Amino acid sequence: MAATPKISDADLLRIKFDTGYDRRSYAGTWFGMIAAIDPKGDATLTRAKALLAAWDWNLDGRGLADALAALMLRPAMRNGSAAHWVNTSGSGVPTTDGSTNIDSGSSPA
Repeated sequence: MAATPKISDADLLRIKFDTGYDRRSYAGTWFGMIAAIDPKGDATLTRAKALLAAWDWNLDGRGLADALAALMLRPAMRNGSAAHWVNTSGSGVPTTDGSTNIDSGSSPA
């Protein structure tokens, strides 16, 4: 039987309180879908997209975009996957009207 790997107390605390997101995770897919939204001249949406584009991928409370990024991640975190929000053709983007349906007219189950 292989020995159980051990980590130091310092490493455990670092992992426990990690607030960073990997761009290759569901968060990266989700924010890619958000970036693809056409703001259609909406100045507020354009500013929000610019703020999210500058996010440092860490919800440590130090960046200007942290609160917006956390709020935008909530729907994807609820299901653990941005793929949940993509329609069966493999395309789709989050809606801009506050709803959670993606190219389908109804909320995903």
